[in-house]
Amino acid sequence: MQKIYYGAPGTGKSFEVNKYLKENHIPDDRIFRVTFHPEYSYGDFTGQLLPTVVRTGANAGDITYDYAKGVFTLALEKAYEDTSKEVYLVLEEMSRGNCAAIFGDIFQLLDRETEGLNRGY
Repeated sequence: MQKIYYGAPGTGKSFEVNKYLKENHIPDDRIFRVTFHPEYSYGDFTGQLLPTVVRTGANAGDITYDYAKGVFTLALEKAYEDTSKEVYLVLEEMSRGNCAAIFGDIFQLLDRETEGLNRGY
Protein backbone atom coordinates (compact mmCIF):
# COMPACT_ATOMS: atom_id res chain seq x y z
CA MET A 1 0.00 0.00 0.00
CA GLN A 2 1.19 3.48 -0.75
CA LYS A 3 -0.20 6.42 1.17
CA ILE A 4 0.71 10.06 0.67
CA TYR A 5 0.18 12.73 3.30
CA TYR A 6 0.28 16.21 1.86
CA GLY A 7 -0.14 19.73 3.12
CA ALA A 8 1.65 22.88 4.11
CA PRO A 9 4.61 22.74 6.52
CA GLY A 10 3.56 22.34 10.12
CA THR A 11 0.17 20.75 9.43
CA GLY A 12 0.95 17.46 11.19
CA LYS A 13 1.94 15.10 8.38
CA SER A 14 4.94 13.62 10.21
CA PHE A 15 2.95 13.62 13.45
CA GLU A 16 0.22 11.50 11.83
CA VAL A 17 2.75 9.07 10.36
CA ASN A 18 4.51 8.68 13.72
CA LYS A 19 1.17 8.26 15.49
CA TYR A 20 0.15 5.51 13.06
CA LEU A 21 3.45 3.67 13.46
CA LYS A 22 3.27 3.90 17.26
CA GLU A 23 -0.41 2.88 17.53
CA ASN A 24 0.21 -0.14 15.32
CA HIS A 25 3.32 -1.17 17.29
CA ILE A 26 5.57 -1.17 14.23
CA PRO A 27 9.11 -2.10 15.34
CA ASP A 28 11.89 0.35 14.50
CA ASP A 29 13.72 -2.22 12.38
CA ARG A 30 10.78 -2.25 9.94
CA ILE A 31 10.69 1.53 9.49
CA PHE A 32 12.97 3.24 6.99
CA ARG A 33 12.85 7.02 6.87
CA VAL A 34 14.54 9.49 4.55
CA THR A 35 14.25 13.22 3.92
CA PHE A 36 14.55 14.38 0.32
CA HIS A 37 16.52 17.55 -0.37
CA PRO A 38 17.78 19.25 -3.56
CA GLU A 39 21.10 17.34 -3.59
CA TYR A 40 19.53 13.91 -2.91
CA SER A 41 20.01 11.53 -5.85
CA TYR A 42 19.04 8.14 -7.24
CA GLY A 43 22.35 6.77 -5.96
CA ASP A 44 21.60 8.03 -2.45
CA PHE A 45 18.14 6.42 -2.59
CA THR A 46 19.05 3.03 -4.07
CA GLY A 47 22.78 2.72 -3.41
CA GLN A 48 26.08 3.59 -4.99
CA LEU A 49 29.78 2.80 -5.12
CA LEU A 50 31.70 4.97 -2.69
CA PRO A 51 35.44 5.23 -2.07
CA THR A 52 36.61 3.76 1.23
CA VAL A 53 40.07 4.04 2.77
CA VAL A 54 41.43 0.76 4.12
CA ARG A 55 42.30 1.50 7.76
CA THR A 56 44.25 -1.57 8.88
CA GLY A 57 46.33 -4.44 7.58
CA ALA A 58 48.84 -4.73 4.79
CA ASN A 59 46.72 -2.56 2.50
CA ALA A 60 46.23 0.29 4.97
CA GLY A 61 45.86 3.57 3.14
CA ASP A 62 44.63 1.98 -0.07
CA ILE A 63 41.32 3.10 -1.51
CA THR A 64 38.64 0.57 -2.38
CA TYR A 65 35.19 1.09 -3.82
CA ASP A 66 32.40 -0.46 -1.80
CA TYR A 67 28.68 -0.53 -2.53
CA ALA A 68 26.80 1.57 0.04
CA LYS A 69 23.15 0.55 0.13
CA GLY A 70 20.56 3.30 0.04
CA VAL A 71 17.40 3.44 2.12
CA PHE A 72 15.29 1.89 -0.66
CA THR A 73 17.59 -1.13 -0.98
CA LEU A 74 17.72 -1.58 2.80
CA ALA A 75 13.92 -1.48 3.00
CA LEU A 76 13.60 -3.89 0.08
CA GLU A 77 15.99 -6.37 1.69
CA LYS A 78 14.04 -6.18 4.95
CA ALA A 79 10.78 -6.80 3.09
CA TYR A 80 12.19 -9.92 1.44
CA GLU A 81 13.46 -11.31 4.78
CA ASP A 82 9.87 -11.95 5.89
CA THR A 83 7.18 -11.21 3.33
CA SER A 84 4.42 -11.73 5.90
CA LYS A 85 5.41 -8.53 7.74
CA GLU A 86 5.05 -5.03 6.37
CA VAL A 87 7.95 -2.64 5.92
CA TYR A 88 7.43 1.11 6.05
CA LEU A 89 9.44 3.45 3.84
CA VAL A 90 8.69 6.99 4.98
CA LEU A 91 9.71 9.69 2.51
CA GLU A 92 9.79 13.14 4.06
CA GLU A 93 9.84 16.44 2.16
CA MET A 94 9.32 14.87 -1.27
CA SER A 95 8.71 18.27 -2.86
CA ARG A 96 12.22 19.44 -1.96
CA GLY A 97 14.00 16.88 -4.10
CA ASN A 98 13.82 16.06 -7.80
CA CYS A 99 11.49 13.07 -7.50
CA ALA A 100 11.89 11.99 -11.13
CA ALA A 101 15.68 11.85 -10.73
CA ILE A 102 15.55 10.26 -7.27
CA PHE A 103 13.07 7.49 -8.14
CA GLY A 104 14.34 6.89 -11.67
CA ASP A 105 12.92 3.67 -13.11
CA ILE A 106 11.77 2.55 -9.67
CA PHE A 107 8.76 4.86 -10.00
CA GLN A 108 7.20 2.41 -12.45
CA LEU A 109 7.35 -0.32 -9.82
CA LEU A 110 4.64 1.50 -7.86
CA ASP A 111 2.11 0.17 -10.38
CA ARG A 112 1.18 -3.35 -9.43
CA GLU A 113 -0.39 -6.12 -11.45
CA THR A 114 -4.04 -6.58 -10.50
CA GLU A 115 -4.67 -9.79 -12.45
CA GLY A 116 -2.88 -12.93 -13.56
CA LEU A 117 0.13 -14.80 -12.23
CA ASN A 118 1.93 -11.64 -11.08
CA ARG A 119 -0.99 -10.31 -9.06
CA GLY A 120 0.26 -8.07 -6.27
CA TYR A 121 3.69 -7.56 -7.83
